[in-house]
This record gives sequence, C-alpha cells and structure tokens, in this order.
Amino acid sequence: GPRRLRGGGHPAYVIYMDNKQDNKQTETIPEYGNTAMENHQIAHGAAAVLAGRAAEYIEEHYTEKFSLDEMAEALFVNKIYLAKSFKQATGDTLLHYHNRTRCAHAASLLRETDMSAEIIGSNVGYVTPSHFARVFRSIYGCSPTEYRRSI
Repeated sequence: GPRRLRGGGHPAYVIYMDNKQDNKQTETIPEYGNTAMENHQIAHGAAAVLAGRAAEYIEEHYTEKFSLDEMAEALFVNKIYLAKSFKQATGDTLLHYHNRTRCAHAASLLRETDMSAEIIGSNVGYVTPSHFARVFRSIYGCSPTEYRRSI
C-alpha cells in the first residue's frame, strides 16, 4: 500500500511501493523501498517546495541587497542546497529571480506613477540609477524611460 514519508517540514509525499518481491528490474533503497525514479520524484518535489519558499522570501525582501547567506539562514537550509534546488525547480538562478522581481515592481511603478526612473530604481532596491537601468534593460529589452514611453 502507500507509504508516507515526512521530512524538513515539507508536505508528505505519497509513494506507491511495488509489492512484487520478484521484481528485480529496479534497484531499491532497503530503508524505504523506493525505486530510483521514486527517489528522484521525491527530491524534485522537495526542490519545488523549497523554491516556492525562496520565491516568497524574495517577494518579501526584494528591496534589500541580495544575500544567499541570509536567505538560506531564514529558510533553515544550506545555501548551496538552496541555490541548486531553486535552479532545479525553476531553471532560474536566485539572483536573476531577485532582479526580475525588482524590475517587475519597477515596471508597475513606471506604469502607475509619475516618479522618476531614478527614484523608482532606488525604491526597488538598486543603489545606483545606472545599475538599475542596466538590469532593467537586460530583462525588458529597453531602458526604464523607454518602457514608460512605450505604454
């Protein structure tokens, strides 16, 4: 029957075990009786849960300087495990996601306010206007000012 495993505060992942004792096609880990594929699915599910927690953290802290150390500490995980899990689950790096989140908020402010691009860049966490403009251009393909004009 199904076997439930719990770990690290993640939701339980249900594993349907193969009850056939004579099935020698896949290697199992004796402790859990999971096939290699089932273990991969568990790991991927855990990576997705952690990636979701990391995305929430970034959304709450996007105006702050990016710090993998601080994020990992806040999420109670190893920083290398965090970075690799996020990349596995999303295909994106944490820093790029952080910058995309900042720029999405900046784009919203460019659309909805008449604040200058420099002020908006500062409000979303960029220290210098030139760095904000460079990152914004890399994500949106135009400068913040060009973006505002195009609306």
